[in-house]
Amino acid sequence: MRVLQVYHHFRPCTGGIERHIEDLCINLINKGHKSDVVCLDYCHDKKEKLPHYEEYSNIEINRLPFVDLKIYNIAPGVLKIIKQYDLIHIHGIGFFSDFLALTSFIHRIPLILTTHGGIFHTKNHYFLKKIYFNLWCKFIFKRFKRIIAVSKNDEKLFSKVSSKVTFIPNGIELKDFSNISKNEEQNSFIFVGRLSKNKRVDNLIRMIFFLKKKVKNVKLYVIGEDWEETLTYLKKLTEDLELKENVIFLGKVRDRIKLIDYYSRAQFFLSASQYEGFGITVLEAMASGKIVAVNDISPFKEFVNNNENGFIVDYSRPKVAANKIFSLLNKDLSNVKKRASATVEDYSWGKIIKKIETVYETGER
Repeated sequence: MRVLQVYHHFRPCTGGIERHIEDLCINLINKGHKSDVVCLDYCHDKKEKLPHYEEYSNIEINRLPFVDLKIYNIAPGVLKIIKQYDLIHIHGIGFFSDFLALTSFIHRIPLILTTHGGIFHTKNHYFLKKIYFNLWCKFIFKRFKRIIAVSKNDEKLFSKVSSKVTFIPNGIELKDFSNISKNEEQNSFIFVGRLSKNKRVDNLIRMIFFLKKKVKNVKLYVIGEDWEETLTYLKKLTEDLELKENVIFLGKVRDRIKLIDYYSRAQFFLSASQYEGFGITVLEAMASGKIVAVNDISPFKEFVNNNENGFIVDYSRPKVAANKIFSLLNKDLSNVKKRASATVEDYSWGKIIKKIETVYETGER
């Protein structure tokens, strides 16, 4: 089968969705399929144009020029790319899902959509988003063969506007994370993800401020690109709270080997995110043998059971969160790690790719 993955960004751009698409392509190729990518010709954090064609790990990458309307990027050139494919898999909703659905009577190629949390990551333009999702998306989703929801939360949300929703969580490469060396630094924590407003890294920093009153040598390693120009604010907050020696900003880490090395150093993985489409980095941390302590939101609670395979923490109250984390530092949490390791088995790419193939087979022309 010849499958085209469609999303705004791909290599060298970084992020959970970009990594998911890369892993999806590689696993499909390993199963004998052709899986390529079409995206825009820039990364969100950089303005220079990227090459319009590139090959990586047997993936053909076509990048398109576009009209930038800030909240909506128009790239009609996608119609020239799709002709040679049997199936189009669109990731997220926006121009590509709209345009390829509206032109489906022309190209007649089956469409699959993966939700990735939809468009409600923040409350910006919330009223317009509600109209777009409840009215417009309800109309265009009729043109899709199936909609893959990556979380139960997405399944519930998208089922309100479509009867074609199938729940398939994102996959992780267990072999990459399950055998990492243990170089843990005492009282060390790690956050991995985009530095965007919904991630609430500021609440993690405030938590570290209160935790430092109890534990002097605490460290928080922050890994991720500056997605919404929040890094300046986060660094100033770190300076104001006199935490420059305790909070280390490492920027984006594209190389997976280097990322795994950072995972190996930390005792705990933290996330104060207010909204997530799925939470792939949490599963990677669990596979890496890290204790996860994550915010109280639905996507995390789908695979993190409080006090069993990880911990649910209210980071909107940083002082309370610090007390909770402090209470865990000297506990024997080996059983929590074992249960976390068992949990992630259900999310291995070996299992997930079979489910996606089944969806593809029902949608192939």
